[in-house]
Amino acid sequence: MFKTFGQFLFLLLGSLLLAVFQFSFFSALPLWGQYLYPGIIVVVFILFFVDLLPALYFILAFGFFLDILSFQFFGVYSLVLASSALIANFVLKNFLTNRSLYSLLAVMFLFIFSYNILLVMANFILLNGSFKLGDISFWLSLGGQFFWGGLSAVLFFSPLIFWFKKFKPFFLEKKQLV
Repeated sequence: MFKTFGQFLFLLLGSLLLAVFQFSFFSALPLWGQYLYPGIIVVVFILFFVDLLPALYFILAFGFFLDILSFQFFGVYSLVLASSALIANFVLKNFLTNRSLYSLLAVMFLFIFSYNILLVMANFILLNGSFKLGDISFWLSLGGQFFWGGLSAVLFFSPLIFWFKKFKPFFLEKKQLV
């Protein structure tokens, strides 16, 4: 019981700290530092190294705190993060054959791209705003997020493989699409 309570408390405190740092500290950094979104990076790492269900638990807590801190409609971040995780998990399970660095980079870039596209679409639908795909700030933000996501994937891939110790060589099996 104490183990699950400790995990739950760690999940809540970790997601709260990441959300607060994302909104208050990283967004105030100059130049490319403002595009560092640590919560998105953590979600992709949980999705890639653990599984979809723990990633969805983290998204529920992290999205809740993002929704509280933001000026968006309540639930937008949770919905967009969960949708992006489902898209990335589908590609990870059905089209990527192993858990290598290029697979992590592909999942990271796909998650970041789908997160940004879905967030722009949600803003367009809910706020009756402009569709920002033609705006240069959207593409700069996307490029900055790609940079930080790729850098974190390259830096943390080997230590996380060593820490989890669950990835072993395997033979490819024919499987059905999930």
